[in-house]
Order: sequence, then C-alpha cells, then structure tokens
Amino acid sequence: MRGLVEVAYLVDNEVVKTTELESNMIVDLAGKTIADAMTITPSLADIASASAILDTSNYTIQAIAFGKPAASFTRHAHSDDVAVPAISEGGVKVITYQTTNVSSYHASAHPDPQLSDYPTPEDTRLENGSTETSVESENIGHNRNVIFASAVNGLATACVMAGCWAASESAGTFVEILDEDLSHVASAVFRSAINEAQVMDQDGYLNMVVSSVSAGDIASAKIIGLIMKSDGGGDVSSPGADIRYIFNLSAGDYGMPNLFGGIYTLGLYTIDMPATLATGVGPPFEFDVVNNQRKYRLFAKKVFTQDITTGVDFATASILSQCSTAPIAGAFTELVITWRIRF
Repeated sequence: MRGLVEVAYLVDNEVVKTTELESNMIVDLAGKTIADAMTITPSLADIASASAILDTSNYTIQAIAFGKPAASFTRHAHSDDVAVPAISEGGVKVITYQTTNVSSYHASAHPDPQLSDYPTPEDTRLENGSTETSVESENIGHNRNVIFASAVNGLATACVMAGCWAASESAGTFVEILDEDLSHVASAVFRSAINEAQVMDQDGYLNMVVSSVSAGDIASAKIIGLIMKSDGGGDVSSPGADIRYIFNLSAGDYGMPNLFGGIYTLGLYTIDMPATLATGVGPPFEFDVVNNQRKYRLFAKKVFTQDITTGVDFATASILSQCSTAPIAGAFTELVITWRIRF
C-alpha cells in the first residue's frame, strides 16, 4: 500500500499549476486500524446496541487535518506581537517579515525559518513538537479551527490568534498585513467555504462528506469537504486501482492558513474506535462541528518542504486580493489536493 499526493492551483476552474506527485508515509497506526477491522467479533451483529460497531465506515478514512512546523504556532498571526490591535478590532493581524513592501505573506521569510518534522512510521500526529498558541493550550499536533468555534460559542475575540480559518462565508474575518512599525500594508475580508458548509470541527478535522462520486470534473462540482472516489472500475484489487481522497480549498480557505504560517503537512485519519467507545459514545458516530465526539487515529501523513499556500505577487495586495471576495485577474482562486492510496 502506498500513497501519492498532488496539489493543483486553479484560476476560474482552470488548472494553471500542479505540483509533482509526491509520496506520503503510511504510518504504523494504519496497520492497527486494519487489525481492528479484521479482528472485531462478528457476534456483535446480534446485539442491537453494538451492531453498528461492525459498520465498515468506522474503519475507513473519515477526516483530514492540516499542519505546519511546531515553531509556527507561536509565530505569524499566532504571535502576540499585535495582540492589542487584534483584540480591539476583532481581526487577524500579521507582521510581514519581508523588508520590501510586498503584500503577499511568506512564512518562509521569517528570520529563523523552520520545516515540519520528517515523517516516520511511528508518527501519531502531524507535528511532534508543541502546537500550543499564546491564547489556548490545546496541543493536538495540527491547525485548529478556533476562529469559527469562537464565533459560534461567542468567545473572546482574542481567539482570532488561535487560527486558522475564517468564520464563514457570510460573516467573514477581517485580516490585515502590517510592517515592522505596525503600519498598514494591506487588508481584506477572508471568507471560509469550509465553515459556511460546517464540515470542519473546532479541532481542525475536515470531515468526509461524500464516500463515492461519479466520474467527471470533481473540482467543478464545488463539493466542500473530503471526497472519496475509487478508480479501477470499482474494484480496488484490479491492477493500478487506487482510492482518491480529494478536497478543495477556496481562496479564503487557503489564504487564512497562509497568514498563520501556511500548510506544510497533511494527515488522513480514521476513527479511533477504542478511544471513541471509551468516552461512552456509541455508534453511529455523528460528526459535529462544535462538539465532535469522534476520536481520530492517524492513517497516513504527507510533509511538504514548501508551504502549499504561498501566494504569488500579482499586484500591490497580492495574497489578500487573491483570497478575498473580489480576487484580481490571474490570481489563484482555488487549490485542489488529490491524495491517492494505492493497494
């Protein structure tokens, strides 16, 4: 079993740039999930309250999460260098590290740039170092969706520094790039299709929303969330067959993580059945954006050596113009990530 990942950059539904197919790391926990599925006792079928444990969806990919170098969780828009203006105006503020007046934000321009940990089969999370931020102590190993959860729960505006996606398409989140003197460089309102569709929980797990999809241009279908599509005529045992996990990031959904340090790592997750059942919750395990009772287990991990959200300067307000509601001509309007698992 092996996996390959590709990132496509789109302008108005047309692919204008793609990365090369890159290998992923299938971690040891994937074998544990397969072992769980193969050894669960079929006698549960006769117990009404437990029979749903046998459902095959409990042992397949159910979510994806996004990460970055552990050091980035106290840098970029997470940094408390601009905490006072961020709190007072309720927006995301970030100080550019570039000396020239470039309005795109490049996390790699930090004077002490870091990369994510090199993947190993023993990994259980995307980042092994601490991912606590200056405003919350959760240490789950990847980007959380705290701005949206804060808006839903009416929490303090300081939570904007926890990141990492805008509140929604309808509400949006104000963002501003500042220079080292805290002077204005550029600003915009980012809007999140992910949070408008409510398919990502507050811990940053993007939910599987379609478990099969017909042939055709998936990108143009504008399905928000993780999509699964099987190749090989529906028979994954046929030569060259694979399962594809596909998801779209709208301009606002890749622009906001960019300001919080970018996206360097991706992880596919199954439901951790023993951990979820230990909480007292029984199947079926419903997905909930605010109070998601599912516990997840890493299945596969991809680490990039370059931030996949990095913008290109088309104009004076490049990354903000690309990712706001009125992108400039020629700007990337969407990222489509395809993750192939081949058996």
